[in-house]
Amino acid sequence: MPVNPTDIFLRLPRSPGIDDLWSSQAEALRAWFERRNEKDIVIKLNTGGGKTLVGLLIAQSIINEHHGPVLYLSPTVQLVSQTLGLAKRYGIQAVCYERGQDLDDKFLSGRSVMVATYAALFNGLTRFGIAGGARDIVHLGGDYPRRCSYSLCEYARCVHSFC
Repeated sequence: MPVNPTDIFLRLPRSPGIDDLWSSQAEALRAWFERRNEKDIVIKLNTGGGKTLVGLLIAQSIINEHHGPVLYLSPTVQLVSQTLGLAKRYGIQAVCYERGQDLDDKFLSGRSVMVATYAALFNGLTRFGIAGGARDIVHLGGDYPRRCSYSLCEYARCVHSFC
């Protein structure tokens, strides 16, 4: 499995009307890939600039490289649903966090990204194994991630923020 997120994109099935990454997406992925072993990387793209796809490709890259679980965070339930829909459209394996349910085996085994809200993470730190260890976290959104970045850094080994 490729680790470079651009290579991952090139291997995905194409939906009608989707031919290539936008130049801003390709540049963001290239810059992230070069610095992927650093902590607290922030990627800034304009509204409508394709942050969700960039985040999903980075999450898949982390899974491919480390063979472990990756949690993708969004600020609202509506954005979680949108992210899951986009993942399905692109053929990226993603599962939804279900409150009160066991964590999906595909997530735990590193075969699928788990998509959840920030509240799910902060209300379930031990559930996600963060209080006693590290998980890779990708999170997306507007002002909320900037306010939460410090808290996430306390609990996670690798945080990638998309503003």
